Amino acid sequence: MTKLPPFTFTIRKLLAVTAAIAVSLMPLVWWNIYDALPVTALTLAATHAASRRKFVLAFSLACILLFCFLSLSGVHSTPRSTECLHNMQMLANALRIYHAEHGHFPPPYLADENGNPMHSWRVLILPYIDRNDLYERYDFSKPWDHPDNLLLSSEMPDIFRCPSDVDGWRLSATSYVAIVGNRTMWPPGTERSLSDVSDDVASTILIVESRRARSHWMSPVDLCIEEIHSENKAGETLILANDPYQHCSCAMADGHVSHVPQRMPATVLKTAATIDDDT
Repeated sequence: MTKLPPFTFTIRKLLAVTAAIAVSLMPLVWWNIYDALPVTALTLAATHAASRRKFVLAFSLACILLFCFLSLSGVHSTPRSTECLHNMQMLANALRIYHAEHGHFPPPYLADENGNPMHSWRVLILPYIDRNDLYERYDFSKPWDHPDNLLLSSEMPDIFRCPSDVDGWRLSATSYVAIVGNRTMWPPGTERSLSDVSDDVASTILIVESRRARSHWMSPVDLCIEEIHSENKAGETLILANDPYQHCSCAMADGHVSHVPQRMPATVLKTAATIDDDT
């Protein structure tokens, strides 16, 4: 049996090992943990095996495996990203049709006689996403969390969740929320129309994808504009989702949808969520 040569440290070996491990861990930082764990484990294992002979080979192997992962990940993630935008577009279309019929967008919630939120805008637009069956079975005389209404929890329309939102949340949680506030498109307790917007409707946020602000799809709870704040020294907000290196979907008041960076500065996000130019 051939014996391996004695292990000796050199600066070159130390740098190669450090770089190989760093490259191996990159998928965990860039992508969803469930997608990244298999390739990270494989890369680390291959790096360890190769490092027993040649450290430079280990680094090269890690780079090759990462490159393969990047290529495959792009192909894998594109359909989910496209479908997420499609869901957002369908919701934006439903809200625009609601506006055309009623002269305004739905309120963020319907309240009881004491002003307590009872029913979400997501329930109000069910007929506009071809789910009139759910709308007719929902009892507006009872709160959304009444046992009779909660029977519909598991029947959440697929349109209310982004396909890439696979972090283990219950099946009744929505990925899409309104930004609620007196100067937003969703003033508490009342409705807003496009004529109320004094700045560009194409740059005014209607709804956003937000994994951190998830809620039950029937819950009259959304993202308050006051909740948008800087979460790091650069003044960036990570409120939209978990992975700050990706983008999330967003619908504007004019009906078009796009991706916005999840590291968007809090001040910029707040400005885009309001209907006027005042700061």
